[in-house]
Amino acid sequence: MEGAHLNGMENFPLWAAVVLAGNFSGLDNYTLNVVAISYVFGRGLYNYVYINQETRAQSAMRSLVFFSILSLPLYLLISAANKLAKQ
Repeated sequence: MEGAHLNGMENFPLWAAVVLAGNFSGLDNYTLNVVAISYVFGRGLYNYVYINQETRAQSAMRSLVFFSILSLPLYLLISAANKLAKQ
């Protein structure tokens, strides 16, 4: 559980910065809310898999979930950059 917690703490600054960038750039609220909710549920899934993994396949699933979730802040960051570039 400590490893899952530390991983969440390491990823929080990226997430917070990306949400602030999305707000600053003026992304619509619907997009920010959907991605934020998806990220929170994804982190919950990641923590569940991380805490309960016992096999090598479950470890691979943990990595798959992690990199899938990582795409969400990257999507917001690219969307915010594109919106600012068009202004």
